[in-house]
Amino acid sequence: MNKFFAVLLVFLAVLGCSKPQENAVKQEQAPKKIEKKEPEVKIFKKTMKVFTIAEEARKQIKIDGKFDESFWKNASKDDDFWISRGTEPSPVKTTVMTARDDKFLYVGFIAKDDDIYAELKNTDDPIYDHDDIVEIYIDPTGRATPYFEMQVSAAGVKFDSRFSGGRRKNRNDSWDSGIIYGVSLDGTLNDPDDTDKGWNAEIAVPLKSIAENPPENGEIWKAFFYRINRHTKLKKSKKGDFSAWTPPFAGDFHNIKHMGDLIFVDEEIR
Repeated sequence: MNKFFAVLLVFLAVLGCSKPQENAVKQEQAPKKIEKKEPEVKIFKKTMKVFTIAEEARKQIKIDGKFDESFWKNASKDDDFWISRGTEPSPVKTTVMTARDDKFLYVGFIAKDDDIYAELKNTDDPIYDHDDIVEIYIDPTGRATPYFEMQVSAAGVKFDSRFSGGRRKNRNDSWDSGIIYGVSLDGTLNDPDDTDKGWNAEIAVPLKSIAENPPENGEIWKAFFYRINRHTKLKKSKKGDFSAWTPPFAGDFHNIKHMGDLIFVDEEIR
């Protein structure tokens, strides 16, 4: 009888020891959590030629946002805007165009938009936080000393500022770019009950306000072109509402190390 109990105790001891081992095996075999990886971003930089408007074609120029001048048909264009972080092309469609003469850099934006929204009314109001806008950043020297920011809203309001010494440094909102600009709407402003088609902005940047001398043939200036798309009743942004001609690869539009190249050429357009 004692022998029987001895065998029973040995059996129970072995059984008790095996359970933790089985649990350990189960724990080891438990599936690991898969970490969600951010999409891989390929860094790139765009270039755009800035053609010269022929002397006879300059008489046509009227800054009204309509682009009726013949030279716009032959100007450099790019309608491939990207989400600002550079992960993919933006679903919000925008086209940017450039040209120049001896006094101005001309930049045109065509913004597709089914809900045109802009409420602020005064020069240098913070339109960048509220309204549908397009933006130009220019660094003529490539050293950010200085670089310039110019914005125009769908309501025809401008904001401009000057920075010097690096990214976002020494901001000066009292600087006046002297830009001449015109806006045209294909729709109604601030009416969510209809469907708009879009809006245009035509901007003439005085060369003397951003550089000591007009750019020579082949000269390169650094630049960003941006668009911010707002919505009349929707407080949150949609995918692609913050888009760029060439992306800054950040949420911050001032990530100036990724600026694209504007290449000024003497080749004429009419």
